[in-house]
Amino acid sequence: MRQLASRTSVSTREIQIIVSNIQQGAQRVFSQMSDGVAATDAAVVQAQDAGAAIHSLLRGYQTIKDRTLDIKTASVEQSKTVSGAVTHAGRVDELARTGQELSLEALHTSRAVMALAEDLGKKLKVFSSL
Repeated sequence: MRQLASRTSVSTREIQIIVSNIQQGAQRVFSQMSDGVAATDAAVVQAQDAGAAIHSLLRGYQTIKDRTLDIKTASVEQSKTVSGAVTHAGRVDELARTGQELSLEALHTSRAVMALAEDLGKKLKVFSSL
């Protein structure tokens, strides 16, 4: 009888230790998960801020694109008007063409940057949905 009581007591202590270890492990897991949730929330906020900044950049690039097209149109019109002038016609024409080329180059650059910004925005949306 004493042996049975002794074994029961030892088993009970072992079970208490196991339960305590399980509780401590569960508490650590909960704490780590809570930290992970907080870190994820912070990352989502940062991604949203980055998305807003990208949208602002896209609006700026659109404005640049519009102004570049205006410059190109003005350059073409200026080139047509100046071509009829006799004095300094060659120099003005050269300047208009250079302006047009630079405008086209700026337009292409603006489009490339806009495409990159849109791509980044899509990638950030995917990230923030996680």
